[in-house]
Amino acid sequence: MKLFNYKNISIKFNEKAVLKYIAKHLKYSDCETGGMICGYYTEDLSQAVITEFCEPPRDSILKKSSFIRGILGAKKYFIEKWEKGQYYLGDWHLHPYSQPTASDQDLQQLRINAKDKQLQCPEPIMVIIGGSNNDEINVYIYLEQKVIKCEHIEVGN
Repeated sequence: MKLFNYKNISIKFNEKAVLKYIAKHLKYSDCETGGMICGYYTEDLSQAVITEFCEPPRDSILKKSSFIRGILGAKKYFIEKWEKGQYYLGDWHLHPYSQPTASDQDLQQLRINAKDKQLQCPEPIMVIIGGSNNDEINVYIYLEQKVIKCEHIEVGN
């Protein structure tokens, strides 16, 4: 279980499923990949709980050093999740064998997503995975009109 924190907000998720997907993806491709994040906020809004790292929509564009997330099927998917109390919380993507540090393009995308009325997510989260073994994770959140890198908090299994 991973826990990231910024001030009074924490972001919690189990990384096993997304790391398994990435390992499978890298067997066949050396391109970036990614998708949307699904989950919910606790009642007091102090914790975002990521319940699912969605695979990339079929119309996504995967390249060696860029990823453009598609939208095919996303609206229907999130309507179904909304009925279960889960929502779009942001996006995730892989920087294969590179540092999981947000690029200028990543930071700009967070700002764009925050203002996108259709996403209904004024404080989107971005999870970036990378590193020499593709298992290092950084989390960013758009909060207080700026992009913040969250601090990783060690938690037991």
